[in-house]
Amino acid sequence: MPEPGKNILRFKNYNNKEKTPFIVYADLESVLRPTNDLKKPQEYVPAAVGYYVKCSYDDTLSYYKAHRGADCMQWFAEEMAQLAEDMATVFWCPYDINMTPSQEDEFRKATHCHICEEPFGPEDKKVCDHVHLIPENNYRGAAHEGCNINYKDTQIVPIVFHNLSGYDAHFIITDIATRM
Repeated sequence: MPEPGKNILRFKNYNNKEKTPFIVYADLESVLRPTNDLKKPQEYVPAAVGYYVKCSYDDTLSYYKAHRGADCMQWFAEEMAQLAEDMATVFWCPYDINMTPSQEDEFRKATHCHICEEPFGPEDKKVCDHVHLIPENNYRGAAHEGCNINYKDTQIVPIVFHNLSGYDAHFIITDIATRM
């Protein structure tokens, strides 16, 4: 048994405390179409796809798009390719820190790192941490230099599908794989 008062497990992945800047929620609808094959009289075909992009730091950047028709998978693959380009632009053009006078005063008075929540020691270098994706009011707090260096906003945009483990995955994977 561990000694009382001694921590064995400690949270270290501080960058996981931040929300992902963008997430995509998507859904695909299929319909049954009759075939001329007696062994397989019907087949599923994609009929419509829609997706919602949610931005965690600026809701005006959130939006929904959908498309119906036989070309819906091609449309979706093109939309995701364009979204990837748009996201790359957002992530490659970071903003510098923009602090108000009250935030500068807060930084000077800070005694603890806002990331690891440990106090600043006499040898620690205290730095200003900020969100790189927004131009104004982007100061997060005072941080240890090492904590700040390792505290990166994720550049991964998760795509969450409804029922991807079901039949829908066949259409999505096939279309995206054949486009690459």
